[in-house]
Amino acid sequence: MLLVSLALGWVALALGWIPLALGRRTLALLLVSLTLVRVALSVLRLLLGVALLRVAGLTLLRVGLRRVLLLRDRFGGVAVLGVAICCAVVARGVLRAPALR
Repeated sequence: MLLVSLALGWVALALGWIPLALGRRTLALLLVSLTLVRVALSVLRLLLGVALLRVAGLTLLRVGLRRVLLLRDRFGGVAVLGVAICCAVVARGVLRAPALR
């Protein structure tokens, strides 16, 4: 996703220089500045989103492991396996979720 965003940003940046060569300086500068701001915001959103999702996923895994250990003492293998699978699926979904859009 980041590569696609960067590629589109570079294409728009290249297209922004065409009106500059034709004499439409204001339009070109506006297009270039908007493109650069958009690419910077995309990178920032991606970095913040990944960091927040990793923290949330690791917290879920830690809480899930505590629950599994408590249930192991009380019930047995089947309940432990079920809770472990549920926690793993939820944590995997959180860790693999797309960055904030």
